[in-house]
Amino acid sequence: MEREALLDFKAGIHDTHNRLSSWVGQDCCAWEGVICGATTGHVVMLDLRNTFDRALRGERMMNSSLLALSHLEHLDLSFNNFSGIRIPEFIGSFKKLRYLNLSSTNFMGGIPARLGNLSSLYVLDLSVALHFTSLVDNLDWLSHLTSLKYLNLSGLNLTDVPDWFSSVNMLPSLQVLCMSYVGLDTIPASVEPNRCPRLVLIREPNSTA
Repeated sequence: MEREALLDFKAGIHDTHNRLSSWVGQDCCAWEGVICGATTGHVVMLDLRNTFDRALRGERMMNSSLLALSHLEHLDLSFNNFSGIRIPEFIGSFKKLRYLNLSSTNFMGGIPARLGNLSSLYVLDLSVALHFTSLVDNLDWLSHLTSLKYLNLSGLNLTDVPDWFSSVNMLPSLQVLCMSYVGLDTIPASVEPNRCPRLVLIREPNSTA
């Protein structure tokens, strides 16, 4: 079932650089970017980050067949190009997901509130995840990510997000918050490190926050 799910995902992706050429044969655990658990044999990691200027491209809605990867803990799609489609809402249904990286993926539209269902998430990187024409209008869902330790919102336009800092302040496990170039003149004192000693705030010192 996991093998078929990955092949369905591949069928909806433009792989002009043949990065997924190894996705053949019966053993999907041997495919590039696919890591399986040593004891269970189930897919636990899908690491498709683009590190050598060989971006995967997605121009139609991502196939929800990936939900068959019910043991998935790590999903990295960073630095690929998904312009023209929205961040898939079904990502919020990966109950075991601990790491999600959508950095520099160029998705259109906003961020689905269903990501707030990822209660096991430790790391969430949404830096420059949206096309520059897309605005974020709500981050209330963040407050449900009670296990989150690292959050990167850099490069997102937060100018129209009311009380985003209230959601951040409700994250009991948060240790690192990255907020460079988010369209804000200041960061509220309530999330500054001197008010929240457990938190490391990272932003460009000479830019609009």
